[in-house]
Amino acid sequence: PTTTFTNCLAYECTAQPLGAQAITANYCGFEAGTDIAAYLGATGNIQTVDATTFYNAAANDYSLKAGSVAVDAGTVITECNPDIAGNARPAGPSFDMGAYEFPNYNVWTKVEKTIIKDVIKVNRVSANTIAVFAPKGSDIKIYTILGSAVYSAKSTSGSFEVNAMPHGVYLIESTVAGSRTVKKISL
Repeated sequence: PTTTFTNCLAYECTAQPLGAQAITANYCGFEAGTDIAAYLGATGNIQTVDATTFYNAAANDYSLKAGSVAVDAGTVITECNPDIAGNARPAGPSFDMGAYEFPNYNVWTKVEKTIIKDVIKVNRVSANTIAVFAPKGSDIKIYTILGSAVYSAKSTSGSFEVNAMPHGVYLIESTVAGSRTVKKISL
């Protein structure tokens, strides 16, 4: 029997990431130099996947980043809706390749330009609770990756806990003294 892969991304894999057996690969992304000759007869494959495809591959965050070659490059797979983080597919004109759907374009474009790492720190306290560390006096807002506000408060002590946070991908925004910082977290 033939194994079929659809909307998959292969990054930092072997020369033949899907093996040498009978494989059908449709709408899959591979790194340049990968031996995908056996899969090229399929539809929609690309061979331009690299670290810039992902938000932070070095930290094992394989969600897609703005401008990724995998955004809108996939095809409809009803079994993969929602994506691995629980976000509805598609968020743009077409499904994305990979486990994560790139989020709502308008929300992401607005915040990605202002992401500054380590100004906001988040630690998981329990299954549904996170501890947020942000500058004292910050106005804190937490959004789903699709832009729905789920929490809003003022940081009076520099740290606080947020309860009832289900697993998913969130954007945490901190605004203090006119300076805005946004951090993406995955729970």
